[in-house]
Amino acid sequence: YYKRWERMQRRPGPAKTDEARLAQPLEYHRKAFTLPGFLLAPPLFLQARKERTLDCGSTFGSLSLTSTWKQLVEGETCQEPFKCGDDLLQSPISFIACSQDRTNSQPWMGRQATEVPFGKLKGLKTYPEFLSAITDATFLIRNGEVFDA
Repeated sequence: YYKRWERMQRRPGPAKTDEARLAQPLEYHRKAFTLPGFLLAPPLFLQARKERTLDCGSTFGSLSLTSTWKQLVEGETCQEPFKCGDDLLQSPISFIACSQDRTNSQPWMGRQATEVPFGKLKGLKTYPEFLSAITDATFLIRNGEVFDA
């Protein structure tokens, strides 16, 4: 601005007066909206849950699973002054497990599995959930039952 100060001082002002601009109607070309509409919704989280098993389909897999669990339970992680839960001490499934091919049909966080009706996941049994219910909430209440999120 300061380099062009002299030039800015010689500016003649608007090309039309305010009266002339207000007296002339404004040209407006209205275009029809041709793009398809869209629906905005919160992100949906679809989780397909498989049944957990100790049978990994190979001897190496099953032995590795059992060996890792024994190292955890017999190591310092589960020794005094630390304590592991009874479910972990009794079976490795709560800590580490292999997945079976069949989908788990048990309720999860108060929901039943539902089949996806369209798209690449069509026919897959999933547990749908709004992403914010899992990431933003500390707990969920479904059918009077409280679930930790």
